[in-house]
Amino acid sequence: MTVKPMVKLSENAKQHFIEICSHIAVDKPIEVYKNVTRKCLSIRQGGRVVLHTDYICLKNVVYKVSQVGRERVIREQKKNVHAFTRGLIVDPQTINEAGHGPVWSNISYDPYVSTQFHISKYDAEFNPHQSYIKRSKFADMMVMSSGSVSILAWECE
Repeated sequence: MTVKPMVKLSENAKQHFIEICSHIAVDKPIEVYKNVTRKCLSIRQGGRVVLHTDYICLKNVVYKVSQVGRERVIREQKKNVHAFTRGLIVDPQTINEAGHGPVWSNISYDPYVSTQFHISKYDAEFNPHQSYIKRSKFADMMVMSSGSVSILAWECE
């Protein structure tokens, strides 16, 4: 088994973007999922993991959850890869230039709480089943120091 590269975000976001692009076909979609073992984001392309990172931006994003995989998580009480985002890599600068004005939404997914990705709310009355998200124009994804993944999405559907 080949060890996949780990591309960590540095102070130079442009260099980080270029480094990730050197490992993928930039004109083809990638799938990004939380790797609970390595506490990072794993990047798949063509069905194979090509690298790991702690930060990535996507455009034309689709949010996918395998219900069979989710049911297995609930049944076995053990995490498995069954939810991911799919889209094209985009330079974070593109998002920064486009994102001055629209509202960014925090996106969450917890297989024990919801069947799909949803817009997060910090209100105890919030019902995640009423705010499912299937797509967004952009997604900004980062692994936080706690190990959780922050997903900010723009123009959600």
